[in-house]
Amino acid sequence: MKGLLFAKRALAIAAAGFHNLLLVGAPGS
Repeated sequence: MKGLLFAKRALAIAAAGFHNLLLVGAPGS
């Protein structure tokens, strides 16, 4: 259960980082 929580947290962090990458890398913003 703890491992699942860790994986979910890591996935959330990765998703947030990818979203920030899209925002920063988006042309015209």
